[in-house]
Amino acid sequence: MLIEAVLNRISRECLNGHPVLIPEAAGILEDQLEALKTFCAEFNRIAEGRQERSIDLGAVETSMQLTIDESFQKTVNLARAQTLADRGEGQSWREALNKVCPLTS
Repeated sequence: MLIEAVLNRISRECLNGHPVLIPEAAGILEDQLEALKTFCAEFNRIAEGRQERSIDLGAVETSMQLTIDESFQKTVNLARAQTLADRGEGQSWREALNKVCPLTS
């Protein structure tokens, strides 16, 4: 769920809605998400029969929002640092990288 949310945000905010993953990788991720949904549905069915708490995927996703935001920013800053370094933009890549992992002088 985390990976999907980060990739969707990168696609939306950085790639004008174009996909981030090649179709095969996107298919694998989709299969894994469907397996997660199936697992949760089965778990919830059993939990209900035993009067236990169920898994609320919506609540899990909401609780991960901060992690999604942080992962998005790190991914964007790493890509920015790599692009600047590849272009030979002096030391400007350090500023982007410093946002991900502060560098010592």
